[in-house]
Amino acid sequence: RAGRYGVSASDDKTSRVWDLTNDKPLLTLRVPVGDDQEGKLNAVAISPDGNTVAVGGWTSAADASENIYFFDRASGRLSGRVSGLPNVVKHLAWSPDGRRLAAALGDSNGVRLYGAQPPYTELARDTAYEKDSYSISFDRNGRLVSTCEDGKLRLYDANLRLLVPPRPVAGGSDPFFARFSPDGSRIAVGFNDSTTVAIVSGTDLTPRATLDTREAGKGNLGIVTWSADGRRIYA
Repeated sequence: RAGRYGVSASDDKTSRVWDLTNDKPLLTLRVPVGDDQEGKLNAVAISPDGNTVAVGGWTSAADASENIYFFDRASGRLSGRVSGLPNVVKHLAWSPDGRRLAAALGDSNGVRLYGAQPPYTELARDTAYEKDSYSISFDRNGRLVSTCEDGKLRLYDANLRLLVPPRPVAGGSDPFFARFSPDGSRIAVGFNDSTTVAIVSGTDLTPRATLDTREAGKGNLGIVTWSADGRRIYA
């Protein structure tokens, strides 16, 4: 939250901690690895206080009992684990108060909410998803928004209860990332199958605007985020 540290995850089966004051890597975090996919990491989040890093991805040999690993940011020591998840962890997000961790899962396993301190108790889940969930994000008040390959956004309260029915968003059939604006009033959406970047209401997911992305040409602008003052969107 203070902008001191960043974290990244990679298909090379490592996660890294970065010093954002000079863009230098500080530590390499390693989970147990095996053949083929096992150990590839595609989900990472750092706690608001900067002390703990959570990572996930392809963390089992059979893609049937996946894990979320917790590391001490300063030492790199493995400090905890959530085990037994039914599919690959696609994305992780820490709540603004640091007390909860949300996970988006592959296949049709939806999203889950955990306590972010041992014993990492599962607090809630929503499994009414038809395909992969690629991202989940908190706003500053603890509400959540998730994306799914079924084409719909889902908006939740802080206890993972749906606030409105799941809703398709115009601009593409495969919403990839969704992010709240700093004040929570808007949500930016990027797509896996389009260069569109859409803006929807942070209250009921109704359309608000579509950005002019014609200069992007082909491909996609799937990953989106806001500037800290809410005046710019990066994709």
